[in-house]
Amino acid sequence: MTIANTFTAGTLSVTKTVSGTAASDHVDDVFGVSLACTWYGAAFAIPGGADRDLTVATPVVYTDLPTDAQCVLTETRTGNANQVTVTSDHALLTAGASVTIAADTTLGINVDNRFDKPLAATGVNGRAVTLVGALGLIAMLGGILLFLGRRRRRA
Repeated sequence: MTIANTFTAGTLSVTKTVSGTAASDHVDDVFGVSLACTWYGAAFAIPGGADRDLTVATPVVYTDLPTDAQCVLTETRTGNANQVTVTSDHALLTAGASVTIAADTTLGINVDNRFDKPLAATGVNGRAVTLVGALGLIAMLGGILLFLGRRRRRA
């Protein structure tokens, strides 16, 4: 008698996009992701390693993940993005949300990092504003002292 345990597996494919006004500055950056999964409540080692480098040009593919495993993908190196958005086949995932691995299927996850250029300077010189404010304060104090001095003379 032969007993065979047959297990099905699925795949998770992670792509990277960058967006925002400074996206072109980060197209060649290397980001990091980490995958943690449980299968029927027990954590297991991710085949090929949990921690991977991710770039815009090259997706990360996690293979041989057990069917029905619950997995959470975390971006470990964001490149100091202003915002990170994670979607699973076009559905927004909140931080820490898990996805379920399906048999013989590739589940797609996209991680978008938004990079925005700083706002343009307003043209206000901080030193000049401070100097004008200090001179105004001195003038106001001088006016108060003159007022108090005249008031004492009248009394």
